[in-house]
Amino acid sequence: LQPGVTPNEWWCSILVEQEIPDPQVNNKSPVGIDRGVVNMLADSTGRMVVNPRFGERSAKKVARSRRVLSKKTKGSKNREKAKQRVARQLRRVQRQRDHFVHVQSKYYAENHGVIFVEALNVQGMTRSAKGTGESPGTNVRQKAGLNRSILDSGWGSFVLQAKYKSIPT
Repeated sequence: LQPGVTPNEWWCSILVEQEIPDPQVNNKSPVGIDRGVVNMLADSTGRMVVNPRFGERSAKKVARSRRVLSKKTKGSKNREKAKQRVARQLRRVQRQRDHFVHVQSKYYAENHGVIFVEALNVQGMTRSAKGTGESPGTNVRQKAGLNRSILDSGWGSFVLQAKYKSIPT
């Protein structure tokens, strides 16, 4: 097994060499995309994509599994099973988010010639608001909730996937 791969997963890697013809002229219309928390995407054509909030929907179930895990004896078989249960739930949320982002990026790559995405510093936007001991931050709980919503929407992976899908073949 590879490190970081659980026993119930299989991974396959295939390398293929292929000649790519010269790209053809793309006559599809350009689109501008604005990223948000309530609506994950809003584009210049008026299309709004509501944020499905996969992480928020499964938060209670994951929290319960983590509480169960915390009460297990370290090194026991039951603790290992509980760890795998938490990992399975988190993996499911990640896969739901990835699928959603793949569907949206495919839509934009197929229907638009050029995709302009709002330039946001996601890492800076999701930085903690705790502050320091001398100067504590304000509205820390609200900022934590906003950070969770931003990360749950998958802005960064949308940009990466739209970029590689838009490359002419």
